[in-house]
Amino acid sequence: MICTKFQDQPVKEYIITTCKEDMKDQAIYHYASADGRELLSAAFAPTRSKKGSLQGRSFRVTATVSADRYSNEYFEQLLPVKLKIQTGGGFYSSVRNKQYEIVDLLLYSPFAGRHEIIRATLDKESEYCFSDIRLYRQFVSQYGNPGIPLLFGSLDSNNGNDWNLRAESILKQFGYSVAKSDHLSAAKRQSILSEVIDLEILDIPKIISYLDFFCNSHHADKYSLNRLRWLEDRKFVENYKSNPERFLIAQPKARNSRKS
Repeated sequence: MICTKFQDQPVKEYIITTCKEDMKDQAIYHYASADGRELLSAAFAPTRSKKGSLQGRSFRVTATVSADRYSNEYFEQLLPVKLKIQTGGGFYSSVRNKQYEIVDLLLYSPFAGRHEIIRATLDKESEYCFSDIRLYRQFVSQYGNPGIPLLFGSLDSNNGNDWNLRAESILKQFGYSVAKSDHLSAAKRQSILSEVIDLEILDIPKIISYLDFFCNSHHADKYSLNRLRWLEDRKFVENYKSNPERFLIAQPKARNSRKS
């Protein structure tokens, strides 16, 4: 339940539910509906400062009450503070047993100024959700950077001591590869690298160190093409000017799609 205060009106209570049909006459909204997400965003997105707008009327959130008022577990699952990246997460192909279930998560969109949905797989036994990097990249392209720390397998993108292993895991999951069999052009590889940099997942010095490490540890003639590509990408990264704003400020096309 989200308690709101409209100007010159008494406090009004809204229920956010998993029921698929909204019951607007009873102030009950599905979490995925536009109004439901607007209420959730006003209540939980720090940048919203407890403020929102419904049907053109501004309001402020005065309180939130969960079904179990002594636990915020539901909100932490629906609005995660970290997102685990794992192959297949959010796709039905990942559901291989009864402990896995496809769920919706809400991540904040700087383009829309509210929470938007990303699909994930819930491991009910371990009580964590994971999403495929393809779905995360799609979200970022459409809605911008949600500003949430990513966990790549057992590696935290912000912690850990083995930077080579961490960088390799992150870049590999983003799809970066110089292998001939993966058929990635220089433009495609460098687009992936620029995305990782602009999302501030890995910084330029770390990526350069990783590329140097791979060049220096693959001396055999069979890796000659790989080394050329790593050096080509190293030069690109070395001269790349990071631009985090491209995932924080919506382009005209993104703004127009939001209005529709």
